[in-house]
Parts: sequence; C-alpha cells; structure tokens
Amino acid sequence: MLKLRRLKAIHLGINQNDDSTRVGVRETEHATGCCMIGRRILFETIGLLDEDYFFGNEDWAHSCVAKMHGLLRGVNLNAKIYHKPGGSLEEGNPIYLYYYNKNRLLILKKHGSLIEQMFGFSFYAFSHPIKFQLWISKGRVELIRAELQVICDFLAGRYGDYDRKRVNRHG
Repeated sequence: MLKLRRLKAIHLGINQNDDSTRVGVRETEHATGCCMIGRRILFETIGLLDEDYFFGNEDWAHSCVAKMHGLLRGVNLNAKIYHKPGGSLEEGNPIYLYYYNKNRLLILKKHGSLIEQMFGFSFYAFSHPIKFQLWISKGRVELIRAELQVICDFLAGRYGDYDRKRVNRHG
C-alpha cells in the first residue's frame, strides 16, 4: 500500500504467518523489488528502475510510475521468497538512514500530488525535531548529521549515488 502523504510503502502481510487467505495472485499498489518480474511491455512503457534511487526505494518509485500509466501491479502469494531487507546495511546505520529518507523525499517530489506533497513534506519537517531529540538522548548524533545531509542534498538536487560521484568529479 502506498501512502505518499506519510512517506510510506507498506507491504501487506509482512511479518505475518501464512494462512489460507493469503493464496493466489492479487493486485497490489506496490510491487517489491526483492523478486520483481514483469512483461516486456511494462519496461517498454515506463522504462527500467530509476537510477536516482540509489540504494533503495526504486521499486516503490517504479510502482508509482506503473500506477500513473494504469498498469497493474500484483503479487503471487503462492511464491516463496526469502529476502532479508537491509541485508547490506542495518536500519540504524547512518548510510541506510541517508538513502532511505532522501529517496522517500524524492518519491514524494516526483510522484506525489500537490496535496500529498504538502502533507508529506510537512509530516517530514514536523516529525524530525522529535526524532532528533530521541537520537540525542541515545547518543546517536551521527544520525542527525546524516539526516541534515539528506536535507542539504535533496534541496541541492543531488539524488542518486551516480549524481554525487559526477558532482565530485566535475565540481
């Protein structure tokens, strides 16, 4: 389920046991990229995953584009996929936090309606002072630095890793 105004993509059934109601193929708003397949027409129509989303959330953005083009996204609930999200970096890692949040803001910018953007950017701005206080109390100042870098890079238009490298080479 996509909730752009809250900057979230929720996988239905995640961390829940399988039961007889979770079988067959169903339509979904968000097709996860951990095991994504699609017909050729999908990629011919909307292209490949957007490289602006280095290190995560590119599947969420791809689902937004597919939805915009009226293409169905689905999930085969009979398939067994074993995937550890964040296998490269743990959730509390500053690098993970940096890319996760910058990509969430970019999805909102590229794919959110004006109303979703107003709510989403406001939610982001108002929720972070609370997060900063929590991180300070836990001695996690590096997370605050990562989040401030998110804001600077996002406002400067530096999105993907390839863009950052290009800026560093030429600037």
